Amino acid sequence: MKPETRLLIESYRLITRYIWQGGKLWMNHSIQKRVKWLYHRYGITRKEIIDHLKWKYKGQKKHKRHDPNLSCLKTYVLTFCYYGVLSLVRELKKQETHLSLIPLAQNSPGEKINGRSGTSYEPYEQEGIEGLVEPDNPEDKLIGKELMQMALDFFGEEDLEVLLGAKDRAEEAGRLGISYDTYLKRLDRKRQRFKTILQQAGYID
Repeated sequence: MKPETRLLIESYRLITRYIWQGGKLWMNHSIQKRVKWLYHRYGITRKEIIDHLKWKYKGQKKHKRHDPNLSCLKTYVLTFCYYGVLSLVRELKKQETHLSLIPLAQNSPGEKINGRSGTSYEPYEQEGIEGLVEPDNPEDKLIGKELMQMALDFFGEEDLEVLLGAKDRAEEAGRLGISYDTYLKRLDRKRQRFKTILQQAGYID
């Protein structure tokens, strides 16, 4: 068996595993949450999601692009599944009625971001995270949205609001009942972990 074929088969096995089973990583939890949502909202089964991801994986020749020096195959395929499910959700949502979006720029300084009220992360989605994408490039705009969703899944809404400057650090520390310094150290550790994830995914060097 050719190494390329062996790699594709192993990738298929991992795709099946990540869609059928959960895991301890935040990406696993995010995938399972959206897989369940797709079933309850649209009746799409896990098998259908797996078949769709396998088709995209092979069609995009992802197995040929894997670089073991950047990440192990498990992390590589998990990241692909995360983005693949996220993309499927986005495509289906486009077919539904679009809600009006209120850019963060219209919010008062420090005003809470409330997704249920229609407030949007759109300006930050276009710019991406840490200035990683070029806003004028349509393809980069899509990457920016994916990075924004990735950050939201990782940090959670409250911490991400703080990082984006929409919420005060001292206020959030008080809400959590911890000291300001403790909160800053915890937030910095999360930033460093997220930076490592971006490096493994190939967004930064």
